[in-house]
Amino acid sequence: MKVLFITQEPWGDPEYGAEARVHGLIQGLSQAGARVGVLVPAVKSLQMQPGLELQKCRWLNGPEYSYPLHLSSAMSYGLRSLASMRDLRKTMDYDVIYVQQLYTAWCGFLLGLSLRPIVLDEHNVEWDILRQYDAVKPSEWERVRAYETLCCRAYSHITIPSTGDKSLLCGSLRVAQDKVSVVPNGVDTRRFRRIEDRGTAVKRALSMQDANIILFMGSYGYIPNRDAANTIMSEICPKTRKLDPRSVFVFTGRRTDKLKVPPGRGIAVLGVVENVVDYINAASICIAPLRFGSGTRLKILEWMACERPIIASKKAAEGLDVEDGRNIIIEDDFSKYPELIAKLNSNPELCESLGRNARKLVIEQHDWRVVGKELARVLRNV
Repeated sequence: MKVLFITQEPWGDPEYGAEARVHGLIQGLSQAGARVGVLVPAVKSLQMQPGLELQKCRWLNGPEYSYPLHLSSAMSYGLRSLASMRDLRKTMDYDVIYVQQLYTAWCGFLLGLSLRPIVLDEHNVEWDILRQYDAVKPSEWERVRAYETLCCRAYSHITIPSTGDKSLLCGSLRVAQDKVSVVPNGVDTRRFRRIEDRGTAVKRALSMQDANIILFMGSYGYIPNRDAANTIMSEICPKTRKLDPRSVFVFTGRRTDKLKVPPGRGIAVLGVVENVVDYINAASICIAPLRFGSGTRLKILEWMACERPIIASKKAAEGLDVEDGRNIIIEDDFSKYPELIAKLNSNPELCESLGRNARKLVIEQHDWRVVGKELARVLRNV
């Protein structure tokens, strides 16, 4: 089976969000025996991951976009690439085209949805994320909902990361249940693992040898991540440091310029780091107080693979087969986070148990090799 991925995500060494899912699915599908090609319309050249076959494609140029993307930008992007996409359509010999995310869906229409199976991977239910965010006007998320409905009904098949999102998609957009398959998020458990000496080296480099590092990470251009980070800084950090002055809240990821960093001690905004695995291993605890969002959080899976104790909201852990108190701590009342952090810092046995059970879960259900086999099955049956 030959599969062409079409994605807007930048290519390199993915650490966060959408690009991590795209890379993981490509790796998993390739390891499941598929021949994989990749088309990124926004760049002229790609640096491939080792072991992945790249079928030569014509690279297409287009404007960059930011989240949330307005429909006018998506339409402009598509129209500017129309001629090149038509030329590409004449030379393709793939069995399935796999388009990543709603805002790349215009590619399917330009390539011709009736020529071969074209599957859309919905990383999130996009209109619902915008609806949950107060700064987005109803007229905008209603337009996104209309566009998302059009795409989901027109494509051959839809994949989505969780059963909850499948129910929302099918119910709100009236998409047939048998047209949507759950392909969960995953993690490279060979790379993301517990390596204590790496964490120690990071703490030494940051001059935090005696600190209890509380980690949050993500791309802060994504509204739910930005909201969670600002909540940590303004609400959770001050109360935690009163209980434990050694606590330091560390933030890694892109677009940290979007954050509202308050003055004072106990906050370290590092931005993009060289190897996020090392920083996860440096953390005493990882937290994810997300109020809203969609999909499943890759950061949670990566923390679990590294055996870190995690405190997260129900929304952050949504779509994962986790058990409160066994492999994660679930808490929606953010005022309780300082006491929970103090409890974990004083109870290494509980931290060990949570971390050990968490890694066992991701190995069994969320390793990209496991996910890749499921994706291969779905695409063969389209």
